[in-house]
Amino acid sequence: MEVLHLYRYCEQDSYGGIERHLSILCECLAPEVRSVLLVSSKGFYREEKEMPWGKIIKTPTLGEWKSADFNPTLPFELKKNNSDIIHIHLPFPGAVLAYLLSREKRKMIVSFHMESAKYLFLQKIFSPFVRKIFEKANAILVNSPPVLQHAAALKPFLQKCHVIPYGIHLADFAAAPAVLSESNAVKEKYKQPLILYAGRLVWYKGIEFLIKAMKGIDAVLLIVGDGPQRKNLKKLAAEEKIKDKIIFIGKVPSMAPYHYASEFLVLPSISRSESFGMVQLEAMACGKPVISTELGTGSSWVNRDEVTGIVVKPQDLTGLQNAINLLLSNPSLRKRLGENGKAIIEKNFTDEKMAEKILQIYKDAAKI
Repeated sequence: MEVLHLYRYCEQDSYGGIERHLSILCECLAPEVRSVLLVSSKGFYREEKEMPWGKIIKTPTLGEWKSADFNPTLPFELKKNNSDIIHIHLPFPGAVLAYLLSREKRKMIVSFHMESAKYLFLQKIFSPFVRKIFEKANAILVNSPPVLQHAAALKPFLQKCHVIPYGIHLADFAAAPAVLSESNAVKEKYKQPLILYAGRLVWYKGIEFLIKAMKGIDAVLLIVGDGPQRKNLKKLAAEEKIKDKIIFIGKVPSMAPYHYASEFLVLPSISRSESFGMVQLEAMACGKPVISTELGTGSSWVNRDEVTGIVVKPQDLTGLQNAINLLLSNPSLRKRLGENGKAIIEKNFTDEKMAEKILQIYKDAAKI
């Protein structure tokens, strides 16, 4: 079976959770499924790259407006592809338009990854096209029960929806000697207790609140990742006179050493655009607790308050500071929460479980 995935970017071009999810899914479905990933290029060029699990095709992009790419050739790429099933990953307006313009008749699956909380006026204009996609879909996948419960666009299509949580490859986060050696080097470099943020540096992640919360906290914050907010965040750290305790690491080849080097992860997101928080799975797989925010999405379904970590209100500096100081001062609490999280990940959030369920969705769609 061959499946064509449509999304904006692939993991090689973006640090986001959806991109990592796609990469993990394609790897784990092989060899039963050959995956073709159809994404936007970073310019007006076309590129194909063979992968162990299939192929990545980057299509020419004229530019972007309001986070939407202009891919004039995407409908033609879709039409000339002969995959058995099309799998559209939302939000991606280009994929919606390409599918409708191509008048495709093949079996089609939709993954509804998140509700975008930006450019709401554009969403209202675009919502009839998304609804048409949902009508045509053989199945709609969501990553958690809260997303299914709260996403208004899904209400008319609940009978098509399947909750399939993201999964990770546990071996990537095992405490291997090389990982622990690199982790020890990170701890030795900074000396003080380390707090970790990992992910894209974008507006809805709420990183500015975490930086402000670091005032008066006796620890160093490692910020792993990159994005358009980097310059502003570095400026904020300087303005708050705490730039010495805010370390911008950038992108790294492996997250595991940074999880093991840190006492815990903080995910201070402020918008429902944070629908899950895959980095939480990674931290928990390393036995680390998580501080996250209550957004009514899958993020606080993954990180369970007082079970695997602490959940606070978004944009609540005092609550965030109190949670950070509580975990820093209580090693036994960190240990208990971390152990709980690791057990939950091993039971419910592996790539094998995720891929098995999605493969069955593909097989069921192919029979129709």
